Amino acid sequence: MSTPKLYLKLIIFLLFIALVSIATFAFEQHQQIKKLESDVEQLTASQVVFVVSNENAKDLSQWLQKKPEMIKEWLAKSNQTPKQPASPSKKKTKAVEPLSQNSNIKQYQLPNGGTLITTRELQR
Repeated sequence: MSTPKLYLKLIIFLLFIALVSIATFAFEQHQQIKKLESDVEQLTASQVVFVVSNENAKDLSQWLQKKPEMIKEWLAKSNQTPKQPASPSKKKTKAVEPLSQNSNIKQYQLPNGGTLITTRELQR
């Protein structure tokens, strides 16, 4: 008669181990999801959009590889700009001077606080 009790204790022990394992896994996943969500919020807050035509994409890529300090400068400018909701009176963008005399790369400040970097002229 002690054999069924032994099996019952063994089954309860194994179920307890399985429950602890699943709970630990769920807790780790929850922690990782929270970290990823905070990373997404941080990245969303610091996004800069590059709009370049297909013909000029390679040239822009090479130019940025030669001048990596420009990326830091653009990020610093976009972080300094106060982010305010766009008002109806500010639908147009304000042009910022081209980055260098030889380059056709232009940087524009958007009304919502973003920065647009493009090789195209903006239509007003």
